[in-house]
Amino acid sequence: MDSRCQAFEKERESYIPKYARQEFSIMSSNDVDEIIAKECGSEIISLIYKLEEKKVGVSVREDTVLVRFRNIRSANLLIENQGKGVFRKRLDNLARSFYVWDTVKVALPELKDGDYRIKVAGSGKDAEISYVHKTVSVAVRRQGDGFAIFPADFITGEPFKEVEVTMTRGERMLKAHLSVDGFTLLPAEMQELAAKKSGLKCGIVCSVADGQSVRLSKEVVIVKASYMDHPVTEPVEVTAEINSKTETYGRIFNDRGAYKPGDMLRFKAVMFRGDIHKRLAVIGKDAAFKATLYDSQMNVVEEKSFLTNDFGSFAGEFAIPKGRRNGLFKISVSDGDNEITSRMLRVEDFVLPTFGLTFDEQKSLYFAGDSVTVSGKVESLSGHSLASARMTLKVSLGGKTIEEKEMTSSSDGRFSHQFKAKDQGRYSIKVTVKDETGETREFDTSVNVNNVIKLDVRLANGTDGDLLLTDLNESNASHGIVTEDKAFFVLEVRDRYGKKVKSEVGFDFKDVSGKILKTGKCVSGD
Repeated sequence: MDSRCQAFEKERESYIPKYARQEFSIMSSNDVDEIIAKECGSEIISLIYKLEEKKVGVSVREDTVLVRFRNIRSANLLIENQGKGVFRKRLDNLARSFYVWDTVKVALPELKDGDYRIKVAGSGKDAEISYVHKTVSVAVRRQGDGFAIFPADFITGEPFKEVEVTMTRGERMLKAHLSVDGFTLLPAEMQELAAKKSGLKCGIVCSVADGQSVRLSKEVVIVKASYMDHPVTEPVEVTAEINSKTETYGRIFNDRGAYKPGDMLRFKAVMFRGDIHKRLAVIGKDAAFKATLYDSQMNVVEEKSFLTNDFGSFAGEFAIPKGRRNGLFKISVSDGDNEITSRMLRVEDFVLPTFGLTFDEQKSLYFAGDSVTVSGKVESLSGHSLASARMTLKVSLGGKTIEEKEMTSSSDGRFSHQFKAKDQGRYSIKVTVKDETGETREFDTSVNVNNVIKLDVRLANGTDGDLLLTDLNESNASHGIVTEDKAFFVLEVRDRYGKKVKSEVGFDFKDVSGKILKTGKCVSGD
């Protein structure tokens, strides 16, 4: 018997005193072996149960759903919005590893902005997470005495020119239409609500109309509960659990919004590495990656290999094939068999427009009973004449058509139309243009007709501080402090939706005794 067997036998015999004495009786060595075997058997059964246990998990990384399987062959994936299923797919776990987690990746479908539940179920096991899909990014900053916002596309960073802003604080809710030009101040009514010391959180959400759907931003908290603070976006949980570890990430940028079969897709990928919950840094030079183009049925079209440059990025191109089913194609970047990032792109047999229409900016302030002027210009994008193009203009209020008529444009493409606005509200203007080839396009704008106006007066060179005037009997008077020789005031006229408009304003400035110090007229905003 070698030394290892002798050591084992010695250890086995050491268990005998533990089990052998039961009420002064001595058990045999075989009895002891049976007891030890039973105890070992229970441990082995527990281990086998653990190894064969079935589990499923789900998380979201960028634009990809990650479904994790343990000892499960297949599962059903469901994405719901307000209890209604918007996407379903059966997933097969082709790896089928024993005990080890297998991961199946599914590209997120094209979703409207909103709150979703992502569910996965298979072999009697299920998992569920919340997912927030919002495509409007909003930056907020303090500007003067108020808050200014800058809404933009969450990927491209392209700013939006018109947005709807909703502010909530406690039970109060304010809504306003905002024309954006860089960082733009919120309307005066919203500034007043945000400045009020109520101890309640104050947040805003921006929305942008996009065809038949509405794009949304996450709520941006501009005033925290109990005190004023710099703008900060509250975090939104989109995964079931957070694993803090170093991984590789990436972002793909492509050259256009949609493609036709036969087009050339040009793209650029920027690669990062680090802990996404702490810090990411661009990957260094000569890191190897593979880019793959998939068609709408997720068949591989083409694969190419790339090395990153000094800035951790690489660029390439793929030819969109002809003869395949149109729809959502996918471009992905992977490291070996591990997909790091992907981007969906639309391929359709669309026809590019050959002309466009631009409305002139509405600078006038209209009231009920006024004549409203709508004007603009039709321009050819291909060089062909639009002199014979047919134009129809429709005016509606609250979904009801007010008037509809055919128009003609001048030789340079300009057009103008006047209509009587009998009631206050937001009038919708739709211009339909049909050129001689039959190409038809629709263009929309709106005009605000008011029943009230708002005039904001703001001290431009005031100094922060508190001032107590003992000769005034006003309990809640608010006074600005001016330390310069002159006081500068900004006068702004806004319509009922909070949009700034040009208007002549007459003013009298008086001292506390009522004596007029200055009288004059100016244009609001000057």
